[in-house]
Amino acid sequence: MNKQLIRDLAITGGIYDCLRDPYDKLGNGDYYSSIMVDLERFAEKIVRECIRIDIENRDAAPGVEIAKYFGVKL
Repeated sequence: MNKQLIRDLAITGGIYDCLRDPYDKLGNGDYYSSIMVDLERFAEKIVRECIRIDIENRDAAPGVEIAKYFGVKL
């Protein structure tokens, strides 16, 4: 796994800060309930990266290219 890439995706979206220092984004008095909102946003960023890789590598097998990009061994 490309830990630096995952870290960069988390930091550039402000997601890392939200997870380190939870806040009451939902306004319900539970500072940890907003973590799911941030995790969903992080997952969306990863999916968008996968779509980008798929579009850039039309002639290659998308699963293989995505795995290589994220450093996942098949």
